[in-house]
Amino acid sequence: HASSSKPKYFEFTPIELWALTERLKLAVPTAASSDASSDVGHAVEFLHKVSNVKIRGARGYVGTSNIVWNSLPFSLQYCKNMLALWMTDCDATMISGLNSVKATVKRLVVHYTLEKLSQFLADPESTSPYAAQQKWCKVEDVDLSFNNISELDESLILLDRVERLNLSHNCLVDIGANLQHLTNL
Repeated sequence: HASSSKPKYFEFTPIELWALTERLKLAVPTAASSDASSDVGHAVEFLHKVSNVKIRGARGYVGTSNIVWNSLPFSLQYCKNMLALWMTDCDATMISGLNSVKATVKRLVVHYTLEKLSQFLADPESTSPYAAQQKWCKVEDVDLSFNNISELDESLILLDRVERLNLSHNCLVDIGANLQHLTNL
């Protein structure tokens, strides 16, 4: 019971997820028998099974390199059983593969990441209206506090099952008319 109310999160940085995403794009087996150091089959299996993920980005450069922490795109498509996703200090526009996460996640926490809800909730490649896009069909608890959200746009319709929504410490001056879509709130 304690683990479901206060889950333990496995933590990644955006750079680690970028590295995994890029490695899995290669036309090389994930588990070559001769070289154990290039075996990422175990990482793929772990991503398929992990249920609670925290992605902690950062501002500025990585060490003394010219790589900016949040400038590399990564995918969450391998996370097939994720129940909770916690993101902080990330660039929401760099994340892809959220459709598999949308189907399973029950708790969503996003801090210091968003300026618009649609940056994260909606499919950036879709030209369909929000009502026709894939919804976050199991999410019940959403914490979007400590962002720079200035309006509650129509992408809220994608959270139609949410029961708890925290929008504190944002730049909201008006809640608008889009909260009407959250009938379980």
